Amino acid sequence: MKQMMKNKKTIAVLLLVTMLFNIMPTAVFAEESTSPASPITAYVTIVDKGEFAIAKDGKTKIAHVEVTVTDRNSDGKLDIDETLYAAHEAYYLGGAEAGYASADSSWGLSLAKLWGDTSGAFGYMKNNEYASGLDDIVENDNHIVAYIYQDSTTWSDVYSYFNTDAITVSTGSQLDLQLTGAYYGPIEGALITINSISAELRTDVDGNVVIPYDKFNTSETKKFLVSAKSTTESMILVPPICVVTFDENYVPDDDENEDNQGNENTGNGDGITSTVTVEDIPELLENIARSYVDNSSEWVVMDMAAYEDWNPETINVTSDSAKQEYINYAISSVNASSAGETTYSKAILALTSIGTDASELYSKNSSTQINAIKKLTETTPYIYEWVTPYTLMAYNQGYGAGENEKALLTGLLALQNDNGSFGEYASVDSVGEILAAFSFYRGYVDATAGIDVEESIDASIQYLLSQISEDGTYTDGWTGYNANSTAMAVIGLSAIYDSENENITELFDKSVKGLLSFALEDNTGFGYTNNSAINSYSTEQGFRALIAASQVMKTGEAFNVYDFSRNTLTPGYEKEITSSGGSGSYVPKDDKIAVKVSIKAIDGYWMQNKSVTLEEDATVSDALLKAIKGTSITQEGAEDGYISYMEYNGEKLGEFTHGDNSGWMYKVNGIAPNVGVTDYTLCDGDKILLYFTEDYREESMEEDEEKDEDKKEEDSKPTTAPVTEVLNDVDGHWAIDAIQFVYDRGLLTGISENEFAPDLAVTRAMMATIMYGLAGNPEHGWHYPFHDVFDMAWYAGPVAWAYENKLVYGVSDTSYAPETSITREQVAMMLMRYANFKGYDISQTVSLNHYKDAKNVSDYAESAMQWAVAIGMIGGRTADTLCAQDTATRAELSVMLRNFITLYETIDSYNSTTK
Repeated sequence: MKQMMKNKKTIAVLLLVTMLFNIMPTAVFAEESTSPASPITAYVTIVDKGEFAIAKDGKTKIAHVEVTVTDRNSDGKLDIDETLYAAHEAYYLGGAEAGYASADSSWGLSLAKLWGDTSGAFGYMKNNEYASGLDDIVENDNHIVAYIYQDSTTWSDVYSYFNTDAITVSTGSQLDLQLTGAYYGPIEGALITINSISAELRTDVDGNVVIPYDKFNTSETKKFLVSAKSTTESMILVPPICVVTFDENYVPDDDENEDNQGNENTGNGDGITSTVTVEDIPELLENIARSYVDNSSEWVVMDMAAYEDWNPETINVTSDSAKQEYINYAISSVNASSAGETTYSKAILALTSIGTDASELYSKNSSTQINAIKKLTETTPYIYEWVTPYTLMAYNQGYGAGENEKALLTGLLALQNDNGSFGEYASVDSVGEILAAFSFYRGYVDATAGIDVEESIDASIQYLLSQISEDGTYTDGWTGYNANSTAMAVIGLSAIYDSENENITELFDKSVKGLLSFALEDNTGFGYTNNSAINSYSTEQGFRALIAASQVMKTGEAFNVYDFSRNTLTPGYEKEITSSGGSGSYVPKDDKIAVKVSIKAIDGYWMQNKSVTLEEDATVSDALLKAIKGTSITQEGAEDGYISYMEYNGEKLGEFTHGDNSGWMYKVNGIAPNVGVTDYTLCDGDKILLYFTEDYREESMEEDEEKDEDKKEEDSKPTTAPVTEVLNDVDGHWAIDAIQFVYDRGLLTGISENEFAPDLAVTRAMMATIMYGLAGNPEHGWHYPFHDVFDMAWYAGPVAWAYENKLVYGVSDTSYAPETSITREQVAMMLMRYANFKGYDISQTVSLNHYKDAKNVSDYAESAMQWAVAIGMIGGRTADTLCAQDTATRAELSVMLRNFITLYETIDSYNSTTK
């Protein structure tokens, strides 16, 4: 038998090489391996608390100023750090040494000083998009904006930008601009300035403004600085920049549309390129489906049903346990007193997709029929572009339409704008889902009621034609060109596809290619605004869209991915299930065992402590096959007793791949059995480690690795009894599972020996302490300026640590207000800061427009709430209300923490094994 241990001679050589690299002078190594990058020209804007910084000459504004960027560290690339250094060297009194500094921190290279300010309240953008770090590459003609926040307490400044930051215009022509706020959308009512003087013009509801030629005094200069500032107390603008040059000899290109600058997209998108093509769609879909086998979330279950219809030969289908988990969830949510139109509609769609009759549902141990269709028809409809389409589609699943159907259709048509979009928050996303709903009503006309569906579809097609970029991508109006908006367009176009309509076929072909430009080149999913970092929300919507598009390409006919009206239905029953620890991995309690599986390769773990449930008398082979199902890990030989190879992320390890004595071995509970993987019968609670060894003759893995593994497993076990046996105020509470979760981890314990107080408000002191606990109670200093935080207070240490790491701020320069309650949006803001502090990906975002009270989200918290909703950390208190400014309760915080930890804990687990 073979066992996993790196060859000691190999390790010694690697350590020697590493030591040589570490002691080698950095400059010498750089000179030998990298040629300095050639200088480039970039543009820089620096904003100091709402105003453009002034250069050392006392008059030049640092607004789109030209700088020459050189490779200061000779690493062969030019980055934001070097660009800002060059700007300070050229324009700051005393140069870069006096006004600028950067420093390494726990989250990478960070700004330490900007334009002489050392507060740390800094932000920066590249080409009007958030940069991931100061080491982001800068190319010729890029525009870097760096700013010092006006309000460093809440960091609530809204970054704003025009649709262009520099433009040449024919003499005598008007200038059309559109003003947008990052994660905010079009900005209404901003005051336009020209060379810092009011132009007495304001942006309209869409952020547009027309500046007549006579507003520019061209007798003295031909170049002007156009900017804007907010006149409302609720918004603090980081001012936008547009350098306007008038040229009497300038003639615009034929494809420029000066009359529509800022009003609609005329091309280019974000210029994303990808090697993924239409021919790669089957592989891409299969890879995504493989990762969804045990996923029981609503849309994924529905997507997988549609995928199985397209690819009936796939083995990657939703597992029975995941289906049952979803059925239980759907029955519970439909039967809840807080359920509403959206809950019913989504449940009808998803249940019907898996062959479950949404009109005949039964709770556990109950013979009372629950009818989601009846509940929907009895609900007063809410006419809204983000809700009504799904209600209409739910009515068309073969159950028979309700009395509200015609009113819903009429109301939705009434929301259509002159340009073909819908509602106040016009977007491609809502048009896509509405086209899918309208596909059920093709050709329907009711002159008396003012209904003409085809006319509405034609107007929407014109809207999509005006919005699609040259790359085939779309924007939601908030976050630039992205996969989600493009996917929704593809879904809508697939539903109303008509091979005889050139506009539709042109849009369809171009949009599918646009969507594929966001696909990762390894064919595992989709990015959001790029194709380099996978985004779970974008992957799910992209998966759904490509299923629809693939059906169209297969048949040449329209296909609605939400139409399951032909499915055979059976009643749905809630069944008792028990969790084995994995998402969707739920099975009946009887005659089952639960084990944990880890797979360790040469350079670290491919899988760690994954829980799987098996039949009694299952073997190691059964556990391995169950554990890797739905992942991208593949193997050969386990079914026959000996693993000849396993492969993950392009790394294939097998017999003889690392020498004559290399191969896969396994241990159960730390002991290497002397039988094959098909011959070892498992018991409940067994821990299985499959590991690759370079030499089976070596002794078993180092004892310290074994101890670390045992300690890690021990640390992961719950440390408390069922919380209902300890606390007397949580039994039957809606958040009991989440309360148990945080209680087990010591993040939120009782306020007394036997009281949890689930409905008590969360305070600022509690939140600092929770983040401190999440971080593992690290060492810290005692620096904080707050007079109301005493050193002996139970929260003093956590507040000090959180303040030192910029996770919390005072309500004033000297007050923290530890006992003040915090709101739901403030919890989201603090956890987003913590996620950023930990280096987690916080790029995911989603529009909040489907919530009726989205406008109530504070400006400073909007991006945090969009992130929190996108990752599933926070949901509405009802189906269509966020209640962002309501006080957060301990129960709600428990749910947020459970969702946050469940999403991100695998990152820490991976990092800890690869350091």
